[in-house]
This record gives sequence, structure tokens and C-alpha cells, in this order.
Amino acid sequence: MAQPARGLARRSVMAGAVAVAAVGCVAGRDTSDKPGGGASSAGAGRPRGGATVLQVVAHPDDDLYFMNPDLEQSLGAGDRLVSVYLNSGEKDGINKVPGQRRPPRPDEPGYAGARRQGLRHAYAFMVTGRKDARWRTEALALPGGLEAELDTLDGHDHVQLVFLGIQQYGPDWVLPRLWADPEAVVRTRPSTGSPVTRSCAVRRAGLIDALAHLLDRYAPTLVRTMDPDPDQQPHDATDRRGGANRRHHDQPGYSDHPDHTAAALFTFAALERHREGSRQGQGHGHGQGPGQGPGSGPGQGRGPGQGQAQGRSAPAWTVVPYRGYYNERWPQNLPAPLVRRKVAILNVYGGTPDSCGFAAGCGDYDVGHGHSLGTGWVQRTSPRIPQAAPRISTDAAGQLTAFGVLSGRAVMWRETTHGSGTWGAPTPVGGDGLLPGLTALLDKDGCWQLFATRITGLGPHPRDNRRDLACTGQTRPGGAFGPWASLGTPDPDAERGRRVGTPVVAEGHDGTLYLFARTWARGIATRVRRPGGTWSRWSVLDGSAPALQEGMTAVTDAGGRVHVFAASRTTLHHWAQRSPGSAFTETPTALPASADPPTALARPDGSILLASREPVTARPLLHRLDADGSWHPQPPGLPGRGYGPLALLAVDKGVLLAGRNNEGTTSWSHLTETTRASWSTLPQRTLTVPTLARNTKGAPTLTTLAPHGALESTPVLDRA
Repeated sequence: MAQPARGLARRSVMAGAVAVAAVGCVAGRDTSDKPGGGASSAGAGRPRGGATVLQVVAHPDDDLYFMNPDLEQSLGAGDRLVSVYLNSGEKDGINKVPGQRRPPRPDEPGYAGARRQGLRHAYAFMVTGRKDARWRTEALALPGGLEAELDTLDGHDHVQLVFLGIQQYGPDWVLPRLWADPEAVVRTRPSTGSPVTRSCAVRRAGLIDALAHLLDRYAPTLVRTMDPDPDQQPHDATDRRGGANRRHHDQPGYSDHPDHTAAALFTFAALERHREGSRQGQGHGHGQGPGQGPGSGPGQGRGPGQGQAQGRSAPAWTVVPYRGYYNERWPQNLPAPLVRRKVAILNVYGGTPDSCGFAAGCGDYDVGHGHSLGTGWVQRTSPRIPQAAPRISTDAAGQLTAFGVLSGRAVMWRETTHGSGTWGAPTPVGGDGLLPGLTALLDKDGCWQLFATRITGLGPHPRDNRRDLACTGQTRPGGAFGPWASLGTPDPDAERGRRVGTPVVAEGHDGTLYLFARTWARGIATRVRRPGGTWSRWSVLDGSAPALQEGMTAVTDAGGRVHVFAASRTTLHHWAQRSPGSAFTETPTALPASADPPTALARPDGSILLASREPVTARPLLHRLDADGSWHPQPPGLPGRGYGPLALLAVDKGVLLAGRNNEGTTSWSHLTETTRASWSTLPQRTLTVPTLARNTKGAPTLTTLAPHGALESTPVLDRA
């Protein structure tokens, strides 16, 4: 075990630490039954939030740049939260001090250790308001011959950081090479001040085993990671429409760091292993995870941290992948208070020299003092699948029904009694490797039709790393769902096809189904299912090829014409049929840019209401499209609050609008022509977008999928 420097302050990381002897870098699985928080952790700092969140990122600081404010909202709610960092983050070993004329000598172990100390400061600051709270550190044996550093916030044992310490640089990018080459062997790099003092050999299979072990150990209800399939991105000086396209740290041709992509692919591979172990009633871990709180999700009453050695299945989980460098190329979607808070946390992570007494240093110095603003990454938080909300409507029998994705499979919830607002347990609807963002449509025959993007391959080679769109449905109302069938992708090439977007579906006047998805080239492709069940080939909608943001919306107007809306960096785009069943034509809207994907609502008078968010302010913007093709602004008079897409529902004398707010709960407003609009807030937490629907009694209801995996519904108008 590494010893603290002489004279180390008591408030520092090693003060009062619980540490175990380094067990070396040996192959095989961990056979310890000790909880992850150490022997002294039982009962201390018990979580209250009901969810267990496990985050897997490449570098120390990816979570602060790309997952906040979601991360801090989880901590504020009292969730159990474990952050896993794959890379040591040593880079070139130079911890740059702003304003210092001579850079320090390269010190890779020191720089890696300083970044870990910065993370401890940042997490302590988010949880306690003080960066100098104490941490306990220990070495943790993992499968695949790995040994990790495990840090636990003293008095808050539900907050833990796990550092695997894989070297960041070699002759090339190490994590991408480890993913692409099953025979590659790389090494970990111990950092200054860590209880892990030996370098370990790492192979692809060993890293997947180690991550699956951590998933088994903590049994998360929510997994956060980076984007496994980043957008195609030209890297010239400027694009055709103006705007910088600097290469920065992007991988060739795509808008993200190669380490981010590899970390996400490893996470999804480990999730598949974790799910298979759960299905068989056993996992890769042993014993129970820290903190035996009461179960509150779909895990049948088991504590959020329990392992699976007892033969019990793990709780169902949801996964939220986040965009990385994509953020710098799109309009700001976080309101100013959230940007300031995000920067404040990164300033704590950045630290200053000699401010903590830790041997390695006190943070990533070049990040502090507001320098994070210059990256363009702090102004946005962008889930890879921004509209991954449960799809809710009444079925043919009038029962409120919801569909979503848990543990990579489609599930269906039904309201227990009409108008109760309570939901039964989720019922499996099949599917395998499904990504969030499932679309459900009740067709004219009263049958549910489901569509989703799924992972069909996670191999190391491009030809083995595949995605497709898939569907299932009922052949009679209330009947069983058939097997999931592949609809392929608009791009048959595997490397391009894996960039396919989330499906959006609308039904034409004659029962024709129109399926839309964003393509590798960031346009829109469509497939059409005729009433007899025959699917057309994929075709790309004609238009300006405007490099669309993920997250489109499609509706059918009162006249039977289908409309599609999507956002680019400069405006909102609109494709529509000139008459029912005809081809789609793009018509310029001249509408302002939207910070997040738009939402459309078809109204009985033939008009369409389009909701978006103003960049920078996050203020809701409403525009009405009349049947004659003219646009009219509909000022809601609401201040900016929150981020992400908005939900709409037509009600008597107006419309309901809802969205995620700055705290991660939900806000809604009843917009009418006669009353002044104002926000009302509900304590319901939401992963992405709240859903508005009418229950069986006709009452408007707001529903969210909570981080612990349960649906929560509340009637809203009677609370105005």
C-alpha cells in the first residue's frame, strides 16, 4: 500500500482511511465476500434515493463534463452512486498550471493521482458542500487480473469512485485498441498516492469481466455511460454553412474522443454479460454490495446494492448513454444557472497547487479557474437518445398502457385500476439488446405496434459491431405480441448502419405506417408498411441534408397528412405530405434554432403545435402551423427552466406543456389564451422526458420513468 507523504493533512484522502493490502495482479475471479465499502461501512451514510446508479467513463472528468447536472441530481436525491473510470488519465504527465511560465516536469503517476484527488474534491463538494471531506481508499481485486482503487466518501458510503487505471496512451489510443483486438495486452499504471502499487496486464475479455463483476456487485437500476455510436463529423476548417469543424480530440470522421466510444462499447458488452448472469440467477460477483436499503424498483424488494450470489435476479436497469464532444457543435441547451454550477464543480476538480497537501497534487490545474468554459462542452448535456420516455396511451379496451425498455428488453405496464395512477409490474414483450427510445403506436385496428433500435452485434471488428431497427406487434386487440423482426437500417454498411437513430412512427389516413429514422449522414430515411403488411424499401427524404440533431417527431394532422419535424443547428425543418399518402416534401420553416429536439401535437382544427427550447435560455417556444402552411408564434410567456425535449397534450381551453426542470424533477404549465402562464412543479424524478396522456377517466396525467426503474404518475390539472 502506498504511504501518505510526511505531514499530510488529516482532512486529506488518506486521513482515517480503511485500506487493505494490495493483493497483486492475478488472473481469475474475486472470491471475497467483503462489501464494496469496506468492513467499516455497514450502516453509514445509507442512501435514501431508492436508485442505484453506476457510471462508466473513460477519463477522470468525463462525468463532470458530459453527465452533469444529471450526476449531481442523483447525489442530491440520495441515490447510491458509483463512478467507474477506465483510464488512468496520465496523458503526457504534465499538470499545466495556468500562468506558470515553465511547465512542470512530466510525471505520469503524479498527474493521474492529482486528477483522482480533484475528483474526490468535486464529489465531496457536490455531496457535502465541502471539498475537503475525508475519503477511505482501498485496493479492490477484480476478475481478469485487474486490481482497482476503490474510494468511499466518509460518512456517505453510498458514494464511491472506482479507478481501474488503464494506461491512456501507448503507440496509439489504448482503449480503442483493446476493444478492437482480442489479443492485445495493455497495462494499468499505478498513480501516486494510490493503495494500488502494481501494474496489471489487461485484455479485452478481462476488462469486460471486470465491468460485469462491478455490475453484479452493485446491481444498478440506472447505468450511465458515453456514446457507443457517435455522429459522423467532417473535420475541415468550416462546414458549408459556416461554423468550426476543428478536429480537436475527435476520432477520424466522428464527433467524439475514441476513448469515449470504446468505454461505451465495453459498458454495453458488460451489460449483456450482466443480464445473462441475472437471467440465470447468478452473477460474476460474490456476496452483497454495500448498503442494504429497501428495494423500491422492479427488483422485487431486494436492496439496491445486493450482489447475486444468493441466486436472486438483479433489478431491472435502464441505460443512458451521453454525447461527448458533440456538445461543442450544437446550441447551448443548459440554462445559465446550470452552466454556472457545472463550471463551479469543474473548478473544484481543477484545484490549485498546494491547496490540499496530497502527495500527487490537488486536481487537474488547467481545468480550474473557469477554463472549462472554453471547451464548449459544459453548455450542453446531451443524452444519445434524447426522447427515451415511456410511450403511454389507452388501449383498445380503454386501459392506460405504457411501453418502455428495461434491461435491454421491451416491457409493458398497465394501470392497475382505471384512473388510479398506479401501475402493475412490467410484463416482458420480448426483444433483445434494445436501446431506450422504443416507439409504440396503437393502430386503427386497436393493435399495438412497437419499434426500437437494437444492438445486434458488439464484436471487435466493424462487421461484427451492428445495429438495426426492429418491430413487433399484435394481430388482434389484446392479443399476444409476435416475434421481433428486423427492418434493417438505411445504411447497409455496418459502420454506417450502427449510427441509425431512434425510430419515429406515424399512421396515415388509410392505416399505412410511416417509419422514420435519422441516417448516418444525419438526414431522414423512411420505410412504409402498407395496410396489407408489406414493407417498402428504405428511402431518404429529399431536402437540404441539413445535418439533423437526433430526436425527431412525427404526427398525422386532422386531414390525414403525415408531418415530420427535426432540428438542425440553425433552424427547425419540416417534411410533409401535400395530400394523404403522397410523397414527402421539405418546406422551409424560417423558425429559430432549437436547443433540444422539438415536439409536435396535431390538433382537431387541422393545425399543428410545435414546441421547442430557445438556445441559451432554455425558454419554451411554441409555433402553430395552420392547414394553409403558415406559421404563427404562440408565446407561452414561460421563463426558461430545465433542459431536454418538452411534452404536449391538448386539453379543454388550451394545452398542457411539461418538461424536466433544473432539479431533475418535472415542471408543467396549463397554457390558455386567457390566463397568464406559470410553472407548477412535481417531485417526480425523470430520466429524460416526462409523458403527458389522458387516463381512462379522461384526466390529464403526467408520467415519468424514475431512476429506480418504476413508472410514477400524477394527475395534473386538479393541482393548478
